[in-house]
Amino acid sequence: MTRQSVGAVEFRDLGFNTRARFVITRIPENSMTNIFLNLDVDGIGVIGAGDCEIGLDMENTRRVLTLVHQAMSTPSGENHSWQRVGEAEFSWSDQSESKSGEDSGVVLIESNGVALRMVIRTKSGTWAPYVATFNFALVDDLSTLLSRATLSPLR
Repeated sequence: MTRQSVGAVEFRDLGFNTRARFVITRIPENSMTNIFLNLDVDGIGVIGAGDCEIGLDMENTRRVLTLVHQAMSTPSGENHSWQRVGEAEFSWSDQSESKSGEDSGVVLIESNGVALRMVIRTKSGTWAPYVATFNFALVDDLSTLLSRATLSPLR
């Protein structure tokens, strides 16, 4: 199957204080969007930072896009506590030894009113969650890439 590059966006992860990157690709033959998250682009070896790739169908790609937009309208609380915005499901991960979808999971979107957190975790709990924390300035770029991933065909 052919992967089509949709694009990439770099950011400073607020949790790890590392340079991080989202890379979005699309596999048109099965209408799948892949999100690659690298929380340690410079490879400095921060404990808990690493990389993972997940695959989402078009419905769940659109769901992530909607949740990211909803997160921006979350009011900031007194103590900036994280509030759950919602979640979407992924059907594949590069963290699994199985290629049959047994490593499905969720992408949880949270907001504290000033930043957004994306938590990628498997339903079975077989690997530790990947958590990207970023400010709202990244949302426009990330939204553009996710929107392009849902278009057919990519240009």
